[in-house]
Amino acid sequence: MSLLGIIFLFAIVDLILSSLALMLASLMTNLFIVSNIALMVVNALFIPLFIFTISFLYLQWKDEKLQNNKGEKRFHYKLG
Repeated sequence: MSLLGIIFLFAIVDLILSSLALMLASLMTNLFIVSNIALMVVNALFIPLFIFTISFLYLQWKDEKLQNNKGEKRFHYKLG
């Protein structure tokens, strides 16, 4: 799965979790502050997971890219 696919997946999951938190908070109480706190808690738990996952996958991709390019010879040409 590509990085773009994982980012899209996290966006969908975040949308679903945030919607559920907002719905539950508004069903239990009609206070706007409770809804905002529920959304902040969901985002505080979910966003670090997203950042760590994307960083880990990027570092894996970067290592694979470096290993694939080790066998290639690179020539630097000077223009002029």
